[in-house]
Amino acid sequence: MDISQLSRVTGVPVNTLRHYRQMGLLVSNESEDKKLLFDESHIHTVKLIKLATRAGYRLREILKIFETGQTGGDEQLNAFIREIHEKTAAT
Repeated sequence: MDISQLSRVTGVPVNTLRHYRQMGLLVSNESEDKKLLFDESHIHTVKLIKLATRAGYRLREILKIFETGQTGGDEQLNAFIREIHEKTAAT
């Protein structure tokens, strides 16, 4: 899917998705014609970012946790996800 489709599915504006991509929160592929391509995993990532920001996390904090998860810190990433769910369930 392209960025406009991802925006429709997640409810996040295209400009915000581009900002996430520029920060490194959202990594996409490019088609031969330079279109940004996204898949189901990106939908989950955007939804997690939305939940985390709603729970009070800043984008830079989320990025650090994502980076830790990518370098083998799955336990920390899973703890982060549980914490987000706990915080958002309380509201």
